[in-house]
Amino acid sequence: MSDQKPNTLQIRQAIVSCLIGNVDHPCISIANVLDSLRTTLLLDQHTDRELEDLIALIAVDAGFAIEFDGSARALKAQHLDVPETGSRSASS
Repeated sequence: MSDQKPNTLQIRQAIVSCLIGNVDHPCISIANVLDSLRTTLLLDQHTDRELEDLIALIAVDAGFAIEFDGSARALKAQHLDVPETGSRSASS
């Protein structure tokens, strides 16, 4: 992974790439796309909420139905290991 932070166009292109990969499914998972973005891009300056909103906007514009199936906060509550960056600092 590169240490260079992606610009908005690169983030949008990564989201579109995830959507193209799911073209056989008329409904996409916000949580799955978010996880894919966080895995492939250095997005520590963006909150999960910002990215979830962008994913939803692009997906709807592309004609996909979306599943609001859990943000990283909800997945953490289920004890799944999903990084949530851009929010409160963890000092435990």
